[in-house]
Amino acid sequence: MILRKGRPYLVSPGAVLQVQHSDLVQRGDNLALLVFERAKTGDIIQGLPRIEELLEGRKPKEMAILAQRA
Repeated sequence: MILRKGRPYLVSPGAVLQVQHSDLVQRGDNLALLVFERAKTGDIIQGLPRIEELLEGRKPKEMAILAQRA
C-alpha cells in the first residue's frame, strides 16, 4: 500500500489538464492550462466618437430616436 499526501486544486471549467489521473507530480509541474478570452478594447474606442458627438452638442450625422415616452 502506497500513501501519498495530496492537496486538491480547483480549476475553472474549460481548463486543459496537463496531468492524468494518478500521475505523480512534483513541485513546479504544470497541472492545468487555463483558457480565457481577453476583452477587446476596440469596442470601447469605436463608441468614443459618438459619445463625444453627444457631449459637444453637435448635430449627429444620422438622426435617431434616443427614447420614447410610454
